[in-house]
Amino acid sequence: MATEITQTLSEIQKLATEYRKEVQRVMLATDEADGLEDGISLLTAKSATLMHYNAALIKFTQARLKGTSVKGIIDELIEDWVVLSKMAPLEKKLRYQIDRLLKKTPAKPERGDEADMHRPDPDAVVVDEDEQNSSSDEERAYRPPRFSEVFYDGDGDKRLARAHKEKERYQARAIRSSEVQEMLAAVQGRPEEVYADEDLRTPEAQRLLREQKQRERFEEDNFVRLSLSKKEKRRSDRVGEDARQGSQPGGDTFSGLVALADRVVHKDKTSKLHRVTTADDDEREELEREEQLDQIFEDELKKRRPSPKAGGSARKRRRT
Repeated sequence: MATEITQTLSEIQKLATEYRKEVQRVMLATDEADGLEDGISLLTAKSATLMHYNAALIKFTQARLKGTSVKGIIDELIEDWVVLSKMAPLEKKLRYQIDRLLKKTPAKPERGDEADMHRPDPDAVVVDEDEQNSSSDEERAYRPPRFSEVFYDGDGDKRLARAHKEKERYQARAIRSSEVQEMLAAVQGRPEEVYADEDLRTPEAQRLLREQKQRERFEEDNFVRLSLSKKEKRRSDRVGEDARQGSQPGGDTFSGLVALADRVVHKDKTSKLHRVTTADDDEREELEREEQLDQIFEDELKKRRPSPKAGGSARKRRRT
């Protein structure tokens, strides 16, 4: 242990002697240097402060080893640290000039190539006479940069996107259909779902049921009554009608296509008598009487309406 301490002290003493000689050499060079009338430069002051700080650290270590007081040495260290911290903003401001000096580029940079040049260049404002005479109006005009030709297929991209979106919409509608749901249930081995109300078989009806439950829960929690809009009422009525017909909105299933074909071929199915499927006998008879009255009213209108042939013959007689 004692031998290690002795070796450490001898190394410290040797380093201290070397640092002392280096400091003396720098001090002599500083005293003999020329061009210090305006003061010392920032880099020189920083180097001297760092050297003094290192020397103070060595003195602090030596004093701790000897067991002497370190009060004056700590004051020196604090002073050097404050000076170095105050130099940091100045060094940051002069970083551009310092980097320019460290680059050591022998060639002069071309005008306009260096984007970070802070110093103004008066020569750039003056226009050379030869250059002014040689340049024409066409050369001074702005010319946009030329790029390689690229094929524009914006319309094709729009068509593909539209077709892809339409395909996804058809697939989603097909998946929501009752036939596809039954096939998936059969393939996956799921048990058959039986509904008390036939209107709840469709996914759209189930979605409306979930929304209705959420709305009721919100009304119970907040003690408010939410009113349905006309659009929501029409959607609910349409879903109920489609569910009773056994098809999805838009005819996604085979039964929906059959119902659509029946509506197109048989126009009389849009009458009041056809829309009532579960009416009583009295109500059916009343509707039949209404249909007969409507037919009589239309016949009377046709009789009182003048025929186009009679009007044409009257006009011919007037001309003659």
